[in-house]
Amino acid sequence: MRYYKIKIEGGLEFCSVVNGQNDPGALDIEFQLTVAHFQVTAGASNYVKIWGVPLSLIGNANKLFKKSIEVYGGMTDGLPLATFQVSNQGLLCSGTIMPAFGNWQGTDISLDMIIAPGGEGTPGMGAPNDHKNIIHNWPANTPLSQSVENTLKTAFPKMKLNINISDNLKLSYPDLGFYNSIGQFSQYINAISMSILGKKKGYSGVKTFVKNNTIHVMDNEKGPSNGTIKIDYRDLIGQPMWVDQGTIQVKVIQRHDIDQADTFTLPPCLITMSAGGGWGAQISEIGSSNISNTSQVFTVKTVSHYGKFRQNDSSSWCTVIDATVAGSGSDTNSSGS
Repeated sequence: MRYYKIKIEGGLEFCSVVNGQNDPGALDIEFQLTVAHFQVTAGASNYVKIWGVPLSLIGNANKLFKKSIEVYGGMTDGLPLATFQVSNQGLLCSGTIMPAFGNWQGTDISLDMIIAPGGEGTPGMGAPNDHKNIIHNWPANTPLSQSVENTLKTAFPKMKLNINISDNLKLSYPDLGFYNSIGQFSQYINAISMSILGKKKGYSGVKTFVKNNTIHVMDNEKGPSNGTIKIDYRDLIGQPMWVDQGTIQVKVIQRHDIDQADTFTLPPCLITMSAGGGWGAQISEIGSSNISNTSQVFTVKTVSHYGKFRQNDSSSWCTVIDATVAGSGSDTNSSGS
């Protein structure tokens, strides 16, 4: 069974599961979200649309402007294939509603929300009306990871930390700062990391996100710490496809656990080429045929989630991944906060 939950700052929530049971009367939703490190990416057409909302809600849609939003998705217990996918459900992204508007046409009432990067995503992490004292003290010639750890431990003592960033992020002078929220602090360490290593090909800076009571701080220099993901044949929708030289596109059942800079392997499967492609030489470099090698590792460039809750084809509840051959030197798109 398909699963979704949408949480909006202020307590507004929509979910397809009630008291642990799938709700047959859950509202229909649709969304398109291009994400990186659980934040929607700037410049992408990110939106969430909810059908069948009360008339009073669309009349006050303007009150949702600049509210933070979290979108969860995946599969929940149901048919055997859905049950296999349950462990891959979770937070797809967080962001800020910019803007929201209602629509009433005939008997159809809907709420549309355009999602932009930003928003703290988790209560207690700082917001315009809930400032936090985040004091950053970065001594000269010491790794950024040490100062970030000290800062976050002091500001958020109840949160777990997962910090995995380049040891080359150092300054020759001390750096001090004060921030009101994890969002502000995230923007700072992304900007300062780009000023240090931004000239390196493919480097996209330090990214910060909050998930499962843990603050994750990482970059694509060291990469994520969750290891290489093995995509199962039951995950795939259709066949993976070469869409450019060294770039593969994989469509899987909607899941939250694959992110930008992650690495993954494929099961034995046919890899096709998009129309007009001319990358036979590239395939020859990877293997002797267009059958995937289970030891071949790919690095994620972009992740997009697509959802139409009550449309019954597989592509209406999926995640699309663009990835490069690991070690090929291809750029990783910079995005996220």
